[in-house]
Amino acid sequence: MRLKFTGGTGVGKSSTINALFGREISRVGIHAEPETMEIKSYELNDKITLWDSPGLGDGKKDPEHARKIVDLLRRKDSSGAYMIDLVLVLADAASRDLGTTYSLISDVIVPNLGDANDKKTRIIAALNKCDAVNPRHWDYTNSRPDAKLTAELDGRADTFRRRVKETTGVDVDTMYYSAGYKDDDNAEQEKPYNLAKLLSLIVSHTPDKKRLVVLDNVSRDQEAWRSNDSKRDYRKDIRDSVSSGMKAVAGAAAGAEIGSMFGPIGTIIGAGIGGFLGWLLG
Repeated sequence: MRLKFTGGTGVGKSSTINALFGREISRVGIHAEPETMEIKSYELNDKITLWDSPGLGDGKKDPEHARKIVDLLRRKDSSGAYMIDLVLVLADAASRDLGTTYSLISDVIVPNLGDANDKKTRIIAALNKCDAVNPRHWDYTNSRPDAKLTAELDGRADTFRRRVKETTGVDVDTMYYSAGYKDDDNAEQEKPYNLAKLLSLIVSHTPDKKRLVVLDNVSRDQEAWRSNDSKRDYRKDIRDSVSSGMKAVAGAAAGAEIGSMFGPIGTIIGAGIGGFLGWLLG
């Protein structure tokens, strides 16, 4: 699985990677200098690679960064598959100026995703830092918005999705969340909000044969996944996506390929999943 994170400067790419995968893969840079950054890859193991691209919006280096993103999106491996399976575009939910993010999606990413089906399946948009939109209406104890803030966040996500659709013709799945953060090494980590919802979207957009690979690498901190909106049962959505993915691969007579990644099917469903994945999949 090859997942690319991109977005404007300071949107929380590093925090999101750390929250999803429970490791200090990408250290949160409070005083980062985006103009000096390059596209970096992080190999969790031989099955999953994360790509973290420089933040855009700082001017002079943006064209260079954009060219590198385009090159990576178009690149294919020796089997003819895209080097990047899925692009996760992050934006700051609290920002009133999302022009850079809209331009990134409409000018850089969507035109270089491939055919019409690729344009629908290879991209997700997520608005991070939803806790900062209106702090008075955020429940810090339970890490969730109240009803008033929820309505406001729903509106912002819908506006974002509609504007992307107007400029690109693509109906990009869009959601909001909070990755949680800590200001320094001694601070307590805030718990994320809607992380299970974000994971459910990532899994559903992941190629069938790679869905369980994603789950096998996510954070084992159960508390990180508990606080989500009540619109859907995201654990069930994840379970259904994994199940349908496994059936699709098996239906294509690719049992040997599954075996090469995970071992026997019985091992995957049973002890191979482990206690955490059993909990996450409900």
